[in-house]
This record gives sequence, structure tokens and C-alpha cells, in this order.
Amino acid sequence: MPSPSQEASPSRLHVQKVEPAGAPPGSPALLLLPGAGADHRSWGAETADWGRTWRVLAPDPPGTGRSPGPPPATWEQLLSAYAPLLEEAGEGPLVLVGLSLGSRAALSLAARAAGRLAAMVLVHPWLAEDGDLRERRRAVTEMVRWAPEPVYARVLAWFLGSRELAEDEERLERLAAAWRPPLGPPREALLAYLELEPGAVEPGALPPVPVLVVAGEQDRMIPARYSRQLADGLPGARRLFFRGPGSGHLLHLERAGEFRRAVRSFLEEVLAGGRAAPAGGGQAGGGER
Repeated sequence: MPSPSQEASPSRLHVQKVEPAGAPPGSPALLLLPGAGADHRSWGAETADWGRTWRVLAPDPPGTGRSPGPPPATWEQLLSAYAPLLEEAGEGPLVLVGLSLGSRAALSLAARAAGRLAAMVLVHPWLAEDGDLRERRRAVTEMVRWAPEPVYARVLAWFLGSRELAEDEERLERLAAAWRPPLGPPREALLAYLELEPGAVEPGALPPVPVLVVAGEQDRMIPARYSRQLADGLPGARRLFFRGPGSGHLLHLERAGEFRRAVRSFLEEVLAGGRAAPAGGGQAGGGER
């Protein structure tokens, strides 16, 4: 059974840690990086499931969850907060798992973990922000900024979710609660994350490790074409593309079981025997063809 713990780490961030009982030193570790304004609770089901097999670290970014603030004012401040976790994850193979803004953080941290990095799982990533993405981010930021209390969090959940979620009032409200106090961060902290400008990423400079790129057909925040563009620029990257109901920006919650199983299958392959398997081509799951 996995052994969960909640603790402050040397990075000064609060980190939820889960690991299999008796995990030996040097065993693989997964570092889970959440999306804008989210904390370790957004990975609740994943930490429990994946923690049955591998060591899992799920931090609360600065100013969210139980981590002290303020939120980062620059991209480098966020990376500096995360960087100590690369060592805290131990000496074994490391997998960076990022969701949306967390996927960009994973890409930026990859070079710092070179030599130990075994694989990456990037959910709703993008390579560069063009005019369309900038306008989408501006629109959701302004909705959060100007919507009245406590409606702003509900508006955010509606925008990020699928069409099916938008019609489920009870579930929409449960998700909205994660983005407002007392469960979520103050509105100012959420806005700070939405306004962060991620640093540039050069695909050719990334370590040559297996990568799983996950995208959804109904994603209104990061349309799937951006994830496809990134995957096409990474030799051997695999694409997992969700279609139909629940395939929005919150697909890891709306299609939770499928998501966890697909990622687990990828990780079992690349971490076989505690070592990273060679990068392979093709697609993962029943996705885009």
C-alpha cells in the first residue's frame, strides 16, 4: 500500500509525498506539477494510484494550498521554487508530469534534470504563445478579474470544462470550490498565475527522453493543435488524444479513469526495471490517428 505524507520540503513548498511501502533508495519518482492556481489536490486520484508503484511528489506552488506566498511574479521565480524538488525526488529515474502551466514548467525544468530525467508526461502543453493563445488567456483572466464573488471560480470551471460539465450544475460547483477560498487560493493569487509569462522552450535543447503528450478535443484554453505542434517537434513523442464527452481542459478529472490508466501504461513501459526505455514513436491509447 502507498504511504502518504504531508510535509514542508527543503524547497519551502508544501509537498504531498506518496510511495510504495518499502520502496528502495534509487527507485523511480514522479514530480507532479499542477496548472495555474491549483495545488496538490488536483492530483488526488493520480497520487494515490501511481503511488502504489512509484514514489510521487506533488507540491503546492507558492501562494497556493499550504505553501507560503506570495505567488511568483516571474517565470524564473516559479522555476526557482520548484528546482530543489529535483534533488528531493532522490537519485533514481525522474519523471516530470505537468498539467497546462505545469507542463510548461516541466519543459523548462527538463534541462536541469538531464542525466536523471527518464520521461515526461505533458498534459495540454504548448510550445509558443501566439496571438490566439494570448487572447484566450487574456479572456479567461479578465473573466476571473471582473466576475463577482464567488462567481469567478465557477466561470473558470465552466470555461475549462467540457460541454457536458457545463450542463452539470452540481459537479461544476464542486470544481469551482477548488479555485476559491477556503479550498483554493485568493483571487489575487489565481490572477498572478494566469498572468505569468512562461519562458521560451527550444525543443532541440530538451533531453532525448520518452514523452507522452495529452490533449483534448474540447479544450478551449489550449486547443489540441498546440499540443500536436509540440509533439511533432519532439522525436519519438507519443500523443494521447481524447475525443467526445469530457475532453476539455479538465479531462484528467472528467475522464479520470482513462487518463490514469493510459499514463500508467506509458510509465510502466518507460520505467520497466527502474530504467527508462528508449523513446518510441506512435500513439498512446485510443486517440488521434
